[in-house]
Amino acid sequence: MSKETMNEARAVISAETPDWPGALIVASGELDVQSVPELRERLAEAIDAGNRSIVVDMSEVSFIDSLSLSALVGARRKLGDDGHLAIVAVHEYVRLILQATGLEQVMDVFETRDDAVAFVRD
Repeated sequence: MSKETMNEARAVISAETPDWPGALIVASGELDVQSVPELRERLAEAIDAGNRSIVVDMSEVSFIDSLSLSALVGARRKLGDDGHLAIVAVHEYVRLILQATGLEQVMDVFETRDDAVAFVRD
């Protein structure tokens, strides 16, 4: 099962059914004001479905804005202390933004999907 939206070819965001208990959201391209509604929707769907472990794979994301960062922070807060939100980020710009905003210190950020999945499964 996969839901996918393309925002003027700038971003693709899909929700995939993983082979582990939880949710997997895969994003690519540029996460900006045009794509943030879809990102929020996918995160809300995952949380509303009762998932306590969510991996957001942004390994193919080359740009992220403050609204998209806010969507991730909001999802993390909704999950509460017993939930896990793991973010996969490898692009230099995205990592720099996560570091500069301090979010890399308060969110769980990984370089590979396998590492993120291992984190949420523990």
